Amino acid sequence: MKIGILGNMNNNSNNLAQYLRAEGADAHLLFYENEATHFTPDADEVTQPDYPQRTINWGSYKNFMNPAKGQQVRDDIAPYDLLIGTRLAPAYLARFTDRKLDGFMPTGGDIWTVPHFSGFAPKNLLKWAFVSRAQRKGIRESRRIFMDKTNQIVEDLVTPLFDANRRVETGVPAIYAPSYQGNHWE
Repeated sequence: MKIGILGNMNNNSNNLAQYLRAEGADAHLLFYENEATHFTPDADEVTQPDYPQRTINWGSYKNFMNPAKGQQVRDDIAPYDLLIGTRLAPAYLARFTDRKLDGFMPTGGDIWTVPHFSGFAPKNLLKWAFVSRAQRKGIRESRRIFMDKTNQIVEDLVTPLFDANRRVETGVPAIYAPSYQGNHWE
């Protein structure tokens, strides 16, 4: 089974890929275009991770309204049997494909701000309305949500977005511990 992890190269996506590969899964990380320059494996790791990774030319707010991205999104996710995503992955899949995320791994604003459309600069109003709607749809369609319990304010915002039985109340580990064993761990 080939697993595609769509997201920024924050430590969560990086760690998830490494933990899955350590268990024998064929996990690949696809970096969003707008984050591939500063969320890189070498920023999070003692040694360079040894797993397939590449930059995809979508995933940002700026390209969400571009209909030409649709075919690229479909092509990029086609090789994967299972999709785990973060940030705007739910919105992009809801807008451009008939696939659903098998797992949504929120990182913050992608679950407690974007889906609730709190208003933005007038020039971006239409785009944000579309992004918010697609993000809500994509989250609601995700098969699992990986998110720890949090404070009541955030819980009140996120609870309407998904059924409690689809929530896995755990986050992805903040570090890939095997990288730090030995001298690095000390």
